Amino acid sequence: MNKFGIEAPSRVRVFVKKVAFVSAVATAILGCAVQAQSLPVHAAAPAASAASGPVVAAQPHPLAKQLMQIGAMGCAARAHQLATSISNGRETSILQMPSGDADKSLLMATLIEPLGAQQNALIVMAMAPNQAVGCGAGYQKITYSEKSCVQALAENYPGHSATPVAQTGVWMTVLGRANRVLLMNAGTGCILLSEGVVE
Repeated sequence: MNKFGIEAPSRVRVFVKKVAFVSAVATAILGCAVQAQSLPVHAAAPAASAASGPVVAAQPHPLAKQLMQIGAMGCAARAHQLATSISNGRETSILQMPSGDADKSLLMATLIEPLGAQQNALIVMAMAPNQAVGCGAGYQKITYSEKSCVQALAENYPGHSATPVAQTGVWMTVLGRANRVLLMNAGTGCILLSEGVVE
């Protein structure tokens, strides 16, 4: 109802709701642009070929859209920022639906990222709203290399060395204060687990 006491037609009310949703999407993208300066930089492991490089995101990441649709507005921008930073833009996202208030709950999502013929990377993301940094987030990215762990480390993280983790057969290299990579032999190949926390 407007200031003259006339109720708007239902089509107008629907249009207003759509405008509000588009505005929320734009706000999320703007928030990503501001927050991107603080995202830790890390190498991708293993990297895809140049022909299948990262796709520039022209709109909110599908995961961000999913969060908006369930009302998790507090982490939509963070989901877009993180997902577009650590994946190649061709991934499929799976959101674990929270049981309570989505905008106050711990959120879990998995991205399935195609790397080549019959090869994928799995990215597990956790996001928590109302943290000191706004929406706190962390991730783990699991990839497999057909090369040995020594070769995989040199190829994907040049200039970094790895140290053994006790007597487990697992090796670790630290990329930064909030980023590290674990390497584990798997047959003749190597499993790489890169993980990080967004500060």
